[in-house]
Amino acid sequence: MTKNARFLPIAIAMTSALALALAPDPRQNLRAEAPLSNAEKEKTARNIIAKLQCLVCQGQPLAQSEAPLAIDLRRVIRKKIARGESEKQILAFLVRRYGEAILLKPPITGATIPLWSAPIFLLIFGSAVFFRFVRRAKKSKNRKKPSILAKSRKI
Repeated sequence: MTKNARFLPIAIAMTSALALALAPDPRQNLRAEAPLSNAEKEKTARNIIAKLQCLVCQGQPLAQSEAPLAIDLRRVIRKKIARGESEKQILAFLVRRYGEAILLKPPITGATIPLWSAPIFLLIFGSAVFFRFVRRAKKSKNRKKPSILAKSRKI
């Protein structure tokens, strides 16, 4: 092996590291969200975005999410507003496409009534179990336990 050939892997590694360090961040373009030029339209966009949640981040508002899907959804909303679509049309489109899971506060319908009422029923059921347990514990505590002498007399 020649003297220069020994340094070839090191030179390749250093060149690769330098290229990666100087390369632009491919996600940087995703983060740049230009607001709409019309203040009223931007207000409408922010109002719509405030009503939605990120589908990737499970419960995080769309406005706060940095997931690529959330960024894309915010862009789609702004494009649709720029085209002149109303808030109702945009929300209907998103619900048709992603389901009611995209709404931060889904409406109460026949299908969602069990979901909305389940916490109340669980609270009532849990309270009933807890108080029954406490009552039984008090009853068993109040019962007189036979003394050792009473046990020995029975024998």
